[in-house]
Amino acid sequence: MALSKSPLDLIMAVFFVLFVFISVSTEAPVCMGEEVLPSSEQFFVRNSYYWGLEADMLWIVQPVWVRAAVCMHAFGFAPCYALLAFVFATGQMGRYSTLVIAVAITKLYAGALYMTGNLLDPQYPPAKPYLFVLQSCSYMLIPFLALVRASLYQLRNQNLWQRFIAQSKKKLQ
Repeated sequence: MALSKSPLDLIMAVFFVLFVFISVSTEAPVCMGEEVLPSSEQFFVRNSYYWGLEADMLWIVQPVWVRAAVCMHAFGFAPCYALLAFVFATGQMGRYSTLVIAVAITKLYAGALYMTGNLLDPQYPPAKPYLFVLQSCSYMLIPFLALVRASLYQLRNQNLWQRFIAQSKKKLQ
């Protein structure tokens, strides 16, 4: 398969590969029982401890709802990110645009819940909320751009817009 001709699609693919890497290297070990501590044997988990002190204390404390969210992300979203990386890297939007839309909407919903829960947690609020929001925005912006890209593809290539206009004109007559 050839690479996509769109530079934006290739950039999106790189971000989705990065999301897979983070899920596999940092989140999956935590789901398998690795504790987020400065003494962790896992390099990325150990370094994420310092990030947690600054921006995401719930990542360190791991109440049940956070562990569930992290494990869903590591084992549920990571395979979806891999598929989206493939779709964007190879320009296969035509075949998979509906799937891209479904994954993007699901991720936006899950991300909004996690961000809200984290920012409003009375016991463990982020020390520097702006860092948490900045980091979380990448996990929201990229799926949002994927949603827009796939939606525009469907509107443009499946004649949905033309059918809508034609139906509207018929109703006005």
